[in-house]
Amino acid sequence: MQMQFRTAKWAFAALGALSMAAAVRTLTGCAEALRLEPSGTAGQGAGPTTGPASGGAGGSGGGAPVTCVSSSDCSEPTSVCDVAKSVCVECLDLADCGFMPGTVCSKAACVCPGGDTYCGPGQCVDVMTETDNCGECGHACFGLCQNGACVEPWEPIALLGAPSPRSQHVAVWTGKQMIVWGGTSDGTGAGSLGDGGIYDLATRVWTPTSFAGAPTPRRNATAVWTGTEMVVWGGRATSDSTLGDGARFDPATNTWKTLPQETSPGARLRHSAVWSGTAMLIWGGDPTGNGAALATGYSYSPGNDAWSSMSLQGMLPVIARRLHSAVMLKEGAMMVFGGIGDAYDANMSPIATEQYFPSSGIAGAYQYSPMSDSWNPLSQIGEPSARAEHTAVYDGSRVLVFGGFDGSVYLNDGVGYDPKTNPPWQLKFDQPNLVSPRAGHTAVWVEASKRMVVWGGRDASGKLDTGAVFVPSLNSWEKGTPSVPLARRDRHTAISTGDQMIVWGGLGTNGSLNDGAVYSP
Repeated sequence: MQMQFRTAKWAFAALGALSMAAAVRTLTGCAEALRLEPSGTAGQGAGPTTGPASGGAGGSGGGAPVTCVSSSDCSEPTSVCDVAKSVCVECLDLADCGFMPGTVCSKAACVCPGGDTYCGPGQCVDVMTETDNCGECGHACFGLCQNGACVEPWEPIALLGAPSPRSQHVAVWTGKQMIVWGGTSDGTGAGSLGDGGIYDLATRVWTPTSFAGAPTPRRNATAVWTGTEMVVWGGRATSDSTLGDGARFDPATNTWKTLPQETSPGARLRHSAVWSGTAMLIWGGDPTGNGAALATGYSYSPGNDAWSSMSLQGMLPVIARRLHSAVMLKEGAMMVFGGIGDAYDANMSPIATEQYFPSSGIAGAYQYSPMSDSWNPLSQIGEPSARAEHTAVYDGSRVLVFGGFDGSVYLNDGVGYDPKTNPPWQLKFDQPNLVSPRAGHTAVWVEASKRMVVWGGRDASGKLDTGAVFVPSLNSWEKGTPSVPLARRDRHTAISTGDQMIVWGGLGTNGSLNDGAVYSP
């Protein structure tokens, strides 16, 4: 009865000169639908909007006519004519708010009781404390919401409209959106995928990528962001064959353009790809998926829509490798480190077995200059031990190499390379006990907080759901990343927005995944 009385008070205040009998009728009209009446010419061009009209009584209500004689002159959402005032409004009685279940009619607008926010049918919520609508509708938290903000540093990625579960896919950050594409639904070629999605971090909305002109389904491809397009190359097909093609994707138009085949890198996977500022640089990889390695590289220029092969000048012996890392330095050179490739005897002649780099006097790191089209081995003094499936990120002055697998054990050490110091390998990561050994993990550089964030991967016991934050300026693992309700996984992707890390997809203990989270270090 108390609730009825409060509702009646709001209804009566909105009714003005209407009779008491009409007001009483509103108490039984909550579930009625908004009556749909034809729009008059005065209301044409006023499209539907969501939420209550901002103008209230006496206002135009988002395009409704200033004057009206009957409701036929009005259009949604202000489709009711207040004949006494000759204006279109959202409601005159409670029955008019049936199109927004849970709201009441107050001052000619359908609003939530108590100042709450309308977030959908039957959802009048306090966005200052609501976990699933924190600060605004659709902004979910893993934990508590306080004062309109998530308490936990991890926030979930929207599942509505997300691409299907996958691992071994590609992901790039455009500056506003994350694009994910390809991968495999079950970790095998039979489940290779040729679709993807564009995730807008601000609106938390997914948009499917177009199929028209898209590359064939694949996993283990590489992708770079050029500033306007995502460029995808190589990978493994549904048939398990290795692919030697790719395409450019423009998210602004949601269109694909096939890359040229002339002088292209040829089929490969487990290769590296970086963006130089003007071209995509591809190096190494596996031509068959059977453990062989390549010692070739290519450059693709979107401006010329053409490929050119890299010279091997300065790389002696020529080092074929796969599962290595590559980063672009601000000096305009690409740095390659680690990986698996051919083994060499004492005379530097290749032998049948494979090895992890660095090994047998062969530098772990090489640097390629696109300007001079030449290579040079980097100093081996203090360089990290041999490894593959590690990570390497660039903090603006140093390359930070961490983790990986050396063929026998998983690693949790890290070393920083700074070309301005002598020797350049000087930064030995302190406090390695704060992060467990791992390979197949992700690491990103978060520029706003000057931190490297590591997450996921696998170790000898299986897949991981942990991570850590490294601060180069302090040479210290600051902390482990707080726990997050995401399943253990590897073969996922992680990108940096500049102030956050976004983790998405991957292969969990029970199959591929299509959830993710945003982490603010």
